[in-house]
Amino acid sequence: MWHCFFEQSGTFKRSFIRNGEQAEDYDILNDFGQTENVIDLFRDIEIEYSEGGSELFKRIKPGDGIFAFFPCTEFEAQKNMLVLGNSHSQKEWSLEKKLEYDLEWMDKMSRNYTVLTHLVLICIRRNIKLIVENPKGSEQILYSWWAARPAVIDYDRSAHGEFFKKPTMFFFFCFEPTFAMSCKTYQKERMTVTDVRAKNGKTIKVNKSLISQTYADYFVDTFIFGTK
Repeated sequence: MWHCFFEQSGTFKRSFIRNGEQAEDYDILNDFGQTENVIDLFRDIEIEYSEGGSELFKRIKPGDGIFAFFPCTEFEAQKNMLVLGNSHSQKEWSLEKKLEYDLEWMDKMSRNYTVLTHLVLICIRRNIKLIVENPKGSEQILYSWWAARPAVIDYDRSAHGEFFKKPTMFFFFCFEPTFAMSCKTYQKERMTVTDVRAKNGKTIKVNKSLISQTYADYFVDTFIFGTK
């Protein structure tokens, strides 16, 4: 079974199901009406790492897979300009305010870094397959300041049916990616209103982070269920 962490659109879930696998989404929100498990993943990961026996990880068995679309905001390369106080929006800020911002960012980044590393350690120790997705950038925290290295880097996702180019790295733990040979060509998809609205009609703020169904199918077929 595959457990899609920090995911509420159902996109990768559908790709797994298409390949005959069970799959469910896990997130603290359910804007798309696709999240079977509405939970605080940070909380459950920390409970499992510190104490063991969290309700979340009781459901996840050795040999299962987790695909974690881990929040990337605090890891992104563009944060560097904000931390240095060089953003246009900060031109009127005093040094005091810039330093206070740096402390706040460091707290958030450190928490995210810790929780993600704890998730990886849990999966290694329990033999749970894990994929971690995050944007690729030369100054991105996980690329520059993490011992784990990405197994797959896609520099142009639009070549495989994605809405945007979005250079992305994928870390694999407890298993290796497959690589399927395919002659299929993928057309870049265009995001429509229905792609960025929830069932209740409100606009989804995370529309730029959405992944197209075509790209999800490509990734799962190529790197998870492809040929060694």
